[in-house]
Amino acid sequence: MEKKYYTAQDVADLIGTGKGKAYELIKKCNEEIKALYEGKPENEKPIIINGKVNKAYFDKKMEVSIWKKCYKAKLWLHS
Repeated sequence: MEKKYYTAQDVADLIGTGKGKAYELIKKCNEEIKALYEGKPENEKPIIINGKVNKAYFDKKMEVSIWKKCYKAKLWLHS
């Protein structure tokens, strides 16, 4: 089963930073997600877990899939 949330360690590994910076980024992303659903009924709001971030939101925001493809294809070596 594929993970739906990234942990701070996942984020740190993906962007090449320490866990402290990853926690800051997770907090910022979660605040953005909350803001997107402000004023909506509770049953329509996503679940926010402190210290974790929704994988789909993070991937889209950080364009993780593009970086993963480049890394796998070693395209970053040719720039």
